[in-house]
Amino acid sequence: MKLNNIIKVGLLVTVIGIVSSCGNQKDLVYFNGIKDSTQIDSVFWKEVRINKGDQLSITIASLNPDIDNVINKANSVAGSSNLGGENQSGYFVTEKGYLNLPRVGNLMVEGMTHAQLVDTLQITYREFTKDPIVSVRLLNFRVTVLGEVNKPGQLTFSTTNVDLYQAIGKAGDITNFGRRSDVLLIRQTDSSRIVRRLDLTDPAFIKSPYFQLQSGDLIYVEANRTKKNTSSLSFQLWPLLTSGASLLIAMLGFATRL
Repeated sequence: MKLNNIIKVGLLVTVIGIVSSCGNQKDLVYFNGIKDSTQIDSVFWKEVRINKGDQLSITIASLNPDIDNVINKANSVAGSSNLGGENQSGYFVTEKGYLNLPRVGNLMVEGMTHAQLVDTLQITYREFTKDPIVSVRLLNFRVTVLGEVNKPGQLTFSTTNVDLYQAIGKAGDITNFGRRSDVLLIRQTDSSRIVRRLDLTDPAFIKSPYFQLQSGDLIYVEANRTKKNTSSLSFQLWPLLTSGASLLIAMLGFATRL
């Protein structure tokens, strides 16, 4: 084989290696195909309902500071053992769906929206004080993001209106080796787990019922083919082969100049 042909073969081998190691650029882009001025129907956000295990901040402001202090103080110290290093303040919804509140006792709250609980508490505490103003906030809205993201782990949000893109962003975004078009969402219900595969590159996903996350959701980003290939023996040997080919070309070139 002539020297020029050897050099061409070596270059071809190197180019093939580089191309095969690169992923499709479309797989790295969110909202594929979306254009300027594109209008997408607004998302219908569902009101979050109270569930077992929720950790609620409940505060009251009224003309009776004694009542306010009882409720607000209990809110700040309830369960303050700080188990596992987590913030244990707030009122916890029991496994039977109750809240244990000062002056009221056990109150069934499971299935209520936050607005419904506020209305219920304002009516209930009118027995003890005039014109109480109540606020309710969820303290433990958490989702878990695993797999090919830059900062995997459990994420805590201070709002209940959280979408999947926000969770991915807080996890440091998907790496170049993650499959954006095939993200796994696992959601726990009362009796089972729902598993869905979602395409984050599709603009229509914004209208999906799984766009809005629920507390306790698990998001898993799988590795793409390029990442999986890096663990294979052939991919690990590839740098040696290309380096050997480059060295051979250099030696042949040097030999022809002698």
